Amino acid sequence: MTPEVFAAIAILPGATIAAAHGLDSPEARLLLMAVAGQESAWAARQQVPVAYAHGYWQEEIEAVQQAFDGRETGPIIRALCEGLDVPDDAATVFEAIVWCDPLAYLVARLTLLPDPEPLPVIGDEAAALAYYRRTWRPGSFAPSRWVGRYQAALAALGMTHQ
Repeated sequence: MTPEVFAAIAILPGATIAAAHGLDSPEARLLLMAVAGQESAWAARQQVPVAYAHGYWQEEIEAVQQAFDGRETGPIIRALCEGLDVPDDAATVFEAIVWCDPLAYLVARLTLLPDPEPLPVIGDEAAALAYYRRTWRPGSFAPSRWVGRYQAALAALGMTHQ
C-alpha cells in the first residue's frame, strides 16, 4: 500500500484514539509511520515467513506483554482495550493487532513511551533512527531502507523539516 493510504487507515485513526490519552503528537505520528515503513514496508500485517511479529509495526508478543506489565503503560492499554471492545490480555491483543490497525498503532505508541528521551523533532532523521533502534531493537536491520521510509513518512503526513 502507498504511504499515503497507510497514513489514512492506520496512523490517523490510531493517533485520534491516542490523543484521548494524551499520547498524540506530530513527532509520534512521524516516528511510528517511519517505523511501520521500516518494519513492514506498510504492506505486511504478519511477519513473513513465520508470524512471530504482528501488525504493520511487527510487534512481538513480548512487547505487547510489556505494555500490560508497565506501571505507566498498563493502565493505558487496559483503557484502550476497553474503549475498543477488545479483551484486555496480551495474547488477545497480540492476535487483534494483525487486523485492528488503531490498536496496533496504540501498542506501537506504548512501545515508545518508556524511553526516557523525548521523541525526535520532525526532520531529525538520525535521532529518529536511533530512537527506533533503541525501542524496537530490530534483530536484522537494513539501514539503507530507513532514509527512504522516513522521507516517505514525512511526505505522506504532509510534514516539513522543522
